[in-house]
Amino acid sequence: MKVIHLSLMVFFAFFLSGSTLFAQNANDYAPQWKTIDSLQGIGRPKSALEKTEALYERIKKDVKNSKQNAQIVKAIIYINKYQSQLEEEGLVKAIGRF
Repeated sequence: MKVIHLSLMVFFAFFLSGSTLFAQNANDYAPQWKTIDSLQGIGRPKSALEKTEALYERIKKDVKNSKQNAQIVKAIIYINKYQSQLEEEGLVKAIGRF
């Protein structure tokens, strides 16, 4: 149980502290992230997950330089977040994916 709590704390610390890292090249994908955040805001995690997965695939194809890596990490974190909300034992699976 302590391992899960520690993992959660690390996960959220990384997520919260990484916002400046993600800002490096966020303008390229800002409209998509805004849509994803709005879907989350209105309680539609499944739709947000689908949009995030599509954006993740787009980012992987668009990899131009190392700044895109931050967008890939952000997409993975969002995917794990939504899957942890939607799947049974999703949090455990999300931690395992890291």
